[in-house]
Amino acid sequence: MPACQHCHYKWTWRETAGIGFKGHRNCPNCGNRQYLVPQFGKGTAALYLIPLFLILFSRPLFGASDFVFFALVALLLTAQIILFPFTVRLSNKQEPLW
Repeated sequence: MPACQHCHYKWTWRETAGIGFKGHRNCPNCGNRQYLVPQFGKGTAALYLIPLFLILFSRPLFGASDFVFFALVALLLTAQIILFPFTVRLSNKQEPLW
């Protein structure tokens, strides 16, 4: 889990999960605004997109049914949502993610 760069408060899973959509959030402890670090955006995009593309492009090779395909996609997306807060890194300064 990430920690506030100002007060070193360790964020909970729920607190961290909300930062993904906006790219920033105020620290629940000290109120200082925290931002996702740029390296996070680049590395995590690849981490999340590569398995999705593997599932999409391997479907014709294995002839998987629609049910199996959608179940794998749903499982992958659920795993990514659950694991997202564990991969977050925070910064006091806002920088472009890309």
